[in-house]
Order: sequence, then structure tokens, then C-alpha cells
Amino acid sequence: MKIERVISKLGTLCVGAFITLLLSQGCSSSEADAFGGAGGAQPGGCKVNGQACPVACDASLGCVECVKNADCGAAQPACVAGHCEQCATNADCTNGESCFPQDHTCHPPCTTNQNCPSDAPTCDPATHACVECATNADCPTNHPFCSSVTKQCVDCAADADCGAAAPVCNVATGECETCLVDADCKAGSLCQGGACIPTAGCGTGEVLCSDGCFDVSSDPGHCGSCTNDCGPNATCVSGQCACGGGAISCAGQCIDPSTDPNHCGGCPGQNCDQGEACVSGVCTCPSGSAMCGGNCVDLATDPNHCGACATQCGNGEYCKGGCVCQPGLTLVNGNCVDTQSNPQNCGGNGPCGGNTPLCANGVCVNDCGNLDQCNGACVDRDTDPLHCGDCQNQCGADEVCSNGECRNWDVGTGCTSCPCASCGGGGNSNCCTYPGDPSLVICVDGPCPG
Repeated sequence: MKIERVISKLGTLCVGAFITLLLSQGCSSSEADAFGGAGGAQPGGCKVNGQACPVACDASLGCVECVKNADCGAAQPACVAGHCEQCATNADCTNGESCFPQDHTCHPPCTTNQNCPSDAPTCDPATHACVECATNADCPTNHPFCSSVTKQCVDCAADADCGAAAPVCNVATGECETCLVDADCKAGSLCQGGACIPTAGCGTGEVLCSDGCFDVSSDPGHCGSCTNDCGPNATCVSGQCACGGGAISCAGQCIDPSTDPNHCGGCPGQNCDQGEACVSGVCTCPSGSAMCGGNCVDLATDPNHCGACATQCGNGEYCKGGCVCQPGLTLVNGNCVDTQSNPQNCGGNGPCGGNTPLCANGVCVNDCGNLDQCNGACVDRDTDPLHCGDCQNQCGADEVCSNGECRNWDVGTGCTSCPCASCGGGGNSNCCTYPGDPSLVICVDGPCPG
């Protein structure tokens, strides 16, 4: 059995420490590393996927990052079941805190079950740590064993708990697997991701995957195992993903800091604003736009920066190479008016009066019919930017009237039609065309204007 092989490798290591994987069973601190110690696993002692593990290999765990506490750093100094953790027992904690086996980190000690979370609901009176179980009797039939590593209910605690289909117990996870190391597989197979994969028909050093034979020590699409794809900008070195071609590792991903807009110039680097591009590690505005107030804007179409930064168009205007009257409005005596509804300039023929004091569709009339009457103007308050929703409500230059509400909009950067990628973020997410000007794509905070 695997457990017997590991115990034989432990030499003078206190057997109780191995069985419980904890430091509270009477072993000295030098003997009490959860796995390994003086007689523990050694690098190259076993293989996985035909390769010696980069740090260490344990016959009962596979590749591990530590075999003794000395292998770990100051931030996570305790080696527990092959992983560096913050603590293994309460002795590793300070300020009276307790080591919770569920995550091997130090927490304020519990005093009652009410202090514990739902996935570790029991307060252990001996250690004042929250646990899911103390013995196998606390576990349900579908996870019948209480892990001595995590004090969680698991599928297995030893190989003997597993069936023929998956005969090996990974004691770190409490799951039954086909293999953990190559030695668990028959001749002609290697252990990959807990399964024995035949190497028949492949060349020396190659492994048979579902899509062909690959050298898992160097293939970036099958690095270390058939299913591990390192992704773009990465290489595979000794079965481990590494960044190449000028890329750097950032949050587990290989990125190119000279072009990546989310990590421009480094990691974390600078997150470029919407519309900006990362060029040679510097966030820059794309061609045709300029930097105004820390944002890239199109001086030809932005009503808040029209022709120059901070040059704002007035109500009734929009930016089209300069501030001009909105489509459907006409400049009269310095003001943008709607000659189709304005009773003072109705149809461009002067004011309405007498028996026809109202203006509708450019004609003086005595009744607005199905239109709304606003101070002599016959309008549709659902769409009219000069009388939006209310006779006195005029939308700003950076607003459009939609369903009787003034809605904010931004220019659809780089777009001549919808859909537009620049409309994907923030509040102004709906791609529309500007009312009366189908050549101008805008991103609207709400429904498109009718």
C-alpha cells in the first residue's frame, strides 16, 4: 500500500505526525513537518508525466511545493500535506489565535458553534478552531471520512478507502484518483491529472493526448499535462508555463506590457482609459482623438470638447466639426430654433397670431391635434429635445430626448455604424445613431431616441 511506502521513507520521523498530518500529536518541532522532514520525499524521487517534479515529489501526493517547513517562506512557514501554509497548529499563530484546519490560516478562536461558518460549523473545544468534523462518525455517507488534514468530510483518508476504478487516495484533497505518480500506472502509461494516459505510438519523451502526441515538458499547449494550455505569450519549460517573447507574468497570465491596455508599461502597470491604446508601454489616444481632462475625445464630435478641449456646445447645438444647430433646428438671431414648431418663426415665415396662434409642422394653426402644445409650439414631448417630457425641459448638448427623458450620450469612438465596441462599458452602453444624423454613432444611457 502507498501509506506503507511513505512511512518507510519517513525514517525517524514521528509516525504520528504522518498519520494525523498535524503537529499536535507529540512530535518535536523538528519531526513535525506535515510531510517529509528529514526522511521525507526528495526531488526526483518519483515522476509525474515522465518528468521529475520541479520542486519535490511525494509518492502519496505527487508533485509538491514543500516536504518540510524549511522549504517554505516567512509568509507561509508551515508545510502541510505538500503545501506551504500560514499554520499547521495553534503554536504557529500569535495573539491567541487558533489555526483553522479548513484553510490552515490563523483566526480569532471560536468559543461556541455560533462563531463558526456553515461549511465548518463545529467549534473544537480542544483547539478552539472551527471544523466540519472531528471523527468519521460526524460525516455523511457520501463523504464518509474525516480528513486529518482539513477536518472536512472527504471521500477517502487512505488508499484502502478507494475502489478499483480509482484506487489511489490523494490525502491532500481527500479524493480517490487513478494515479498520483507515474509509478501508480502500468508500463506504457504516465500519470496526467490523476489519470493514467498511454504513451503507445508516441516518440521518446512524448505523451499521447486526445489530439496527438506531445512533449509535455516543452509544449505550451500541453504543458505538464494534456489539458494545460499556457495561453498566449507563454512558453513551456520543464513542464511549467513561463512567459516569453517580451511578455511578463501578471496575475497568473502572460501579458505584453508594451501593448496590453490593462497592464500598460508593467504589472500592475497602468489601466488605460476607455478609448486609449497601449503603445510602447504608454497609454495614448488613437488617431483622430486628443487627450482632454485625462480622457481621449474626438474634437470633431464631442459636444464638451468641440474643436478644442473644454469648448462646450450650448443647448440646441451639437458638435459636427464645430458647434452647430442640432439636426432639425435652424439658427435664428443667435439661437437654434425649430421652425416646424416655433410660433415666432413658424415655417421661416414669421410669427403666428390671430385665429392661428399655434405652429405645427411649419404651419400656423388653431389646434395642435395629436401633438402637445407648449407655449404655442406643437411638439411631441417624447422626442423633442427643446421640450422633453415637459414644456420647460430642454436637453443639454450631451443629451438626447428618448421617451420623454433627457438621456446622456457619448460619441461611439471609431464607429460609423452599430454595434460599436466603445458602447460596451459604463452607463452609456446602448449603441444608437444621433437623431437626424445617421452618420454620427452615439452611446446612449437608455433607449435610442425615436
